[in-house]
Amino acid sequence: MKKKGVPLIVTLVACLITCVVSIFQGVEFAVFCVRFIFVFLIFGTISVILQIVINLNFKDKPEDEDEENEGGDDKDKDNSATGGEETDEDYIDEDEEDEE
Repeated sequence: MKKKGVPLIVTLVACLITCVVSIFQGVEFAVFCVRFIFVFLIFGTISVILQIVINLNFKDKPEDEDEENEGGDDKDKDNSATGGEETDEDYIDEDEEDEE
């Protein structure tokens, strides 16, 4: 799960909404800048805290070949010795299983 963009997206959306609301209200430029800076700082802080919580609760699982093969069938384990390539023996085994 890609989590690096969460603070950036939260902050940008909040600033965009603030800009649109300020434009519709027709506020002066100084008020517009003050609102923008406050929203940027507040939502920037909130989004960093949100990122920390997400990282603590949703840790990335290490990519380990043993975990991937636990749920697979025996054929996957046999292929791991040949680098994942199927051999003639695999095709022969499949044909024998179909005949039974």
